[in-house]
Amino acid sequence: MVDLRQDNNYLDSSESSLVFRLLGQADNLAQNGKITLAFNTYSKALKLFNYPAQKLLCLADALIKSHNNREIYTRMSSEKIQLFRCYVCKEVFIEPITLSCGHTFCTKCLTTDILSCRVCGATEYARGQTTLVLCNLVEKIFPRHVCAEKLLMKGKQLVEDGDYIQAIDVFTKALNEAPSSHLVLINRSMAYTSIGKYTLALNDAEAVIKLQPTWSEGYYKKGVVLYEMQRYTESVSSYLDCLTINPSSSTSKKQLMMALHKLLKEDADQEHQLCTSATPGFIPCVSSKMETDKDQALLQCEASEYQFDTCKGKIQRIMKVDNEDSCKKFSRFNENKSHSLPVCLFPPKIFQLKSASEPSLQGTEFNKNNEDSSSNSQIPPSQLDQCQPVILCDKACCTPCIHLLKLEDLQCSLCFVLLFQPVVTPCGHTFCKECLVRSLDHNPKCPLCKSSLDQYIAEQNWAVVDSLQNIICTYFPEDYAKVEREHEELMKKFACKDRTCEIPVFVCTFACPTIRCPLHIFEPRYRLMVRRCLESGSNQFGMTIQEPNGNYPEFGCMLNIKTVQMLANGCSLLDTVGGRRFKVHSWESLDGYNTAFVSFFEDDPIDSVEREELLNLEREVYEKSKKWLKLLQPESVREITDHYGCLPKLSSTELDTPNGPAWVWWMITILPIDSKLQITAMSFKKLQQRLLFIKSAIDTIQSKLSS
Repeated sequence: MVDLRQDNNYLDSSESSLVFRLLGQADNLAQNGKITLAFNTYSKALKLFNYPAQKLLCLADALIKSHNNREIYTRMSSEKIQLFRCYVCKEVFIEPITLSCGHTFCTKCLTTDILSCRVCGATEYARGQTTLVLCNLVEKIFPRHVCAEKLLMKGKQLVEDGDYIQAIDVFTKALNEAPSSHLVLINRSMAYTSIGKYTLALNDAEAVIKLQPTWSEGYYKKGVVLYEMQRYTESVSSYLDCLTINPSSSTSKKQLMMALHKLLKEDADQEHQLCTSATPGFIPCVSSKMETDKDQALLQCEASEYQFDTCKGKIQRIMKVDNEDSCKKFSRFNENKSHSLPVCLFPPKIFQLKSASEPSLQGTEFNKNNEDSSSNSQIPPSQLDQCQPVILCDKACCTPCIHLLKLEDLQCSLCFVLLFQPVVTPCGHTFCKECLVRSLDHNPKCPLCKSSLDQYIAEQNWAVVDSLQNIICTYFPEDYAKVEREHEELMKKFACKDRTCEIPVFVCTFACPTIRCPLHIFEPRYRLMVRRCLESGSNQFGMTIQEPNGNYPEFGCMLNIKTVQMLANGCSLLDTVGGRRFKVHSWESLDGYNTAFVSFFEDDPIDSVEREELLNLEREVYEKSKKWLKLLQPESVREITDHYGCLPKLSSTELDTPNGPAWVWWMITILPIDSKLQITAMSFKKLQQRLLFIKSAIDTIQSKLSS
């Protein structure tokens, strides 16, 4: 950036100070939304000194903030999902790569080592391999787009070599293959610009905007062409449209400032010519005035009527509104988001497939009847039964081979069923989410290529690939609905909402109500069970013990998951607390772990007659328990308190709770008795029975110690 204070070849100290003050005034006006006055003040400063375009940053920011193009806002807010297309270039996928967040882009659109998703803003440091399923689908369904992509690469190489005429011929051949390829059009527009054929370049740029009205690159290239044609007002407007869609584009903002600088220079030159021709003595007069009282004369004088009206007219044409104040009514689209792509808010358009009759873009004329010409063709009758409603870009070249898509193309290679919640590994292979995770429970390698997935497991990020999910739901809705129903039926087994239901059971240790039970889950079958509990939202499962004879007891307790800590190897640490008690009626198994059909039960209500007697018994047993704890070794007490906490306080309000006082369960848990006896105590429906059980157990333990 030029330092005006050091540029003595053009300004003396007083003139330099004046320019700085004018630029400061202009920046303040722009930041306060007074764009027309700011434009006028920037123009004043430019008459005194040809400052660099970077000085117009505040003006550019103000125009971006106030810019109103209702058509773009409407299209961005209602943009349809386009299957098989990249979020960045909006073209059919070429070597697609799926990021860890589940969004897919072309390889060429991911240009940096540290990747930031243009949809959700997630950051990824390691790029995966090409998503093979999508690659195969694109090659099978869009052969003409694949051919056009090869020609596009050839044309780009010719452009790099400087052979623009030959490149234009290659781009035109590519358009004959894929008339809807806006990437080919934008590259041909650049080639036309390079040889000075701006009208043809502008036609191609406008055709790109018609094809992809929410793609920022089309507006940017249009702005470049208009800039070269010295149509600066239109160029500024086009750059603003580009920045509406992609506000993070530093290149577009730089070009915007350059176009604004040219616009201001043009305005200053026009006023200079007008003043010189109308009043030849005007300039010397002003010069003399500046010599005597330069600062006061220029800073306090009002802008000439000609200059103000000219600035106001240009600003209105740029902003595309009737007055400047109305610009402020429209805020930026998704201003608080770090990414630049619109989010699809409405369901995509579904239409019936048409055949391969395609219009082409001959020369530079865009065929406005593209959709109409394709709608009159029909698929041969032999293929009608294979047609499915599709979501595409409404262009004929995208639909001719859709009938080749088969269910087998989208099957999981582990379960051999239609992909459900598809995920992609870093090595590029696709599986059902649950199928892959279950496989990794046993072996931390890709089931197909056997590459290590240790880092993938450590991240625990099983994001569903949204592009594949949309394709499956669009072309095979009935098959997907069937798989989804089966999954929902499975999840219902984990709801545990009814008094009698089927629940998953972890056969491991004794657990009882209100007592903490930390667990280390490492067996694959129980890792699967815990994942399903968390996915269903119930966050609970049954816990019981296994008897020495191999049988399972009749009673158990539900454990509520409070926290989950996932380990790098796929295991997990659970912090759980005992909840409802249950009685088992029958046992089953599912995917290696146990399930049981159970009924939940609670304590019987306490009669008012026996309440006082029960309170006295509770106080007696509580004091007896405290005395027994004092007889234990300090190391034993420390181990108990570290694991289960201190003895809960006595509270009369807990008598009427479904499971009774918490201290009773605490004592049953820590007593050094057989687990079968603990299960028996948990089966009691009366608090009095449990109190007598604790009293008897303490007496028995003390008698054994004394003997």
